[in-house]
Amino acid sequence: KGIMISLTIFCISTPIGIALAMGLLEALSVVAESRSTISLVSGLIQGLSTGFFLYITFVEMICDEISNGKDLLLKTLFLSIGLLIIGTSTIIHNYSEQGGHGHE
Repeated sequence: KGIMISLTIFCISTPIGIALAMGLLEALSVVAESRSTISLVSGLIQGLSTGFFLYITFVEMICDEISNGKDLLLKTLFLSIGLLIIGTSTIIHNYSEQGGHGHE
């Protein structure tokens, strides 16, 4: 029962949070005089969401999984593979946004 309540809250709050952030950025783009203000607010919003994601991932989920001691090597392997995939895709994405060139 507790899991269903948590899932329901998550499913309701996620789209509300996205809508609020999009609305804030849209309103800011009308009011703000400089693009740097919009970039700053966007960066703060993304930083908050990334911080929540990292906290939940590393403090709540991974600590629980590692503390039970079962299949520790396998869990570490898949965690490493996941981090490698995310890191590689980020590098490829940034490289492709720059047109295949480094900073010029």
